Amino acid sequence: MPEYALRSNFLKGDSVVERVNNCVERAVYLAAKQYYTGNSLHLTKLFVGNLTFKLTTDFQGEQIRIYSDPLTFPDALSVRHVFENRGDAAKAIAEIDYYLTKDKYVLLRTITPRVPFFRRYNKHYEPKDSDYFRPGHVILLIWQDRDHIYYVDSPSDLHADHFVPHPDNHEVGMIAKQDLTDALHRLTKLSTIDADKESLNAFIAHSHASHVKAVMKDSIVKYRSSRVEQTEHGYSYTNKEAFLFLASLSQSQVRPLLLNEEFKSIEQNKILIGLNLVLKRREILRDYLAQDLPLASKYEVLEGLERSIDAIASTRMFMLHHMLKGYWAFDSAYTELLFHIVRAEDRLYDALERYFE
Repeated sequence: MPEYALRSNFLKGDSVVERVNNCVERAVYLAAKQYYTGNSLHLTKLFVGNLTFKLTTDFQGEQIRIYSDPLTFPDALSVRHVFENRGDAAKAIAEIDYYLTKDKYVLLRTITPRVPFFRRYNKHYEPKDSDYFRPGHVILLIWQDRDHIYYVDSPSDLHADHFVPHPDNHEVGMIAKQDLTDALHRLTKLSTIDADKESLNAFIAHSHASHVKAVMKDSIVKYRSSRVEQTEHGYSYTNKEAFLFLASLSQSQVRPLLLNEEFKSIEQNKILIGLNLVLKRREILRDYLAQDLPLASKYEVLEGLERSIDAIASTRMFMLHHMLKGYWAFDSAYTELLFHIVRAEDRLYDALERYFE
């Protein structure tokens, strides 16, 4: 992005950024915010996306991850994968410089534990195979000069001792290019974010309803075809099947899953994180419908959304409380909560089908 991005307001006083689903969506929102001339609250319309998601495991049924399906952005906004490289940090730096000087926002995916400003920085970290194929954290790059790259990331993802703020804007971090080469040598994936200012403003003002309708129809089709698949790395469970898998896992008679087995800290628990991603997508749709669509029949959908949100949030809170008390077993205490989510989701999609078809 042009150098003036260094002086832009990205995070301060923003009420939208914490509502979006993940680090990619946060970066897209922060970029779109620089192009949009109206109230940034209206940009939440960009993030009304597919309610569908998937749960993945390895072949042993472990290493559980939950991902929301990627958003489909309107034509006014595009995210385009432009570069991927391993083993050549100099080439990676050159590509980053190229796109930033072309007035692009750049999304960087790398081995973040080898990035000094990242909260879980560990200079001795050895990447696992999964670090290369699983979606990981992305960093929003906004500018560069001869020696530094400038970026914006969530404060919760920053290392207190290694984060260096820009002297004129403490929302923007800066890192010497040479300090980034260790991570870039191991993996560099770059995407660019582009927006047409006129089209973006027109979408927010006029054409968002038809976009949302198309996205919801797609969600309905995907939910009705929920399935289990074997993948190259394990198994994939979509939508309803994901919660049915978790319910069956909680009923295991052999040995219950221990929620602190893979990650010791609660904040790193991938089931807890995944449930939050699924929850946020439903909360954004609820808020959009309540404010932007005037039809009285939408209230059946709103009721369905509230049930789904309550069921997922209750399960997530139950899990959090148990872990805080040191109860790490994912056992039969969770079974009925998960079946309750399945029933709430079925009712939600019945309502969506009646409303959007």
